[in-house]
Amino acid sequence: MAVRFCNIDYDREIAIAAFVKEDGEARMVGVGRLITEPAEETAEFGEAVTDLWQGRGVGGKLLDMVIDVARDFRLRRIWGEVLSDNQNMLGLCESRGFAIEPARDHGMVRVTLEL
Repeated sequence: MAVRFCNIDYDREIAIAAFVKEDGEARMVGVGRLITEPAEETAEFGEAVTDLWQGRGVGGKLLDMVIDVARDFRLRRIWGEVLSDNQNMLGLCESRGFAIEPARDHGMVRVTLEL
């Protein structure tokens, strides 16, 4: 797994980081990722925002950017797995038009957006 994060395939994977400046220093407060499956014209996405920056628009902005990149890549669909109790992320996905499937294995919900 460490090798995969060190040797990124830039044709298939992209990360978008959100930074803030605090005390003159840049600090990362969130990241969105997109991992494409070119043969299927789909991609898995994920994002994480630090606790102190949740509810402040960072997650929504990252999600919008991930969707824009997926459209630029001419993908047909993006999907992700969200913890069933993560109401903030589920709400963001719903507001962007994602289909939300009922909880499946281990309390995970699949969200899918047709582009």
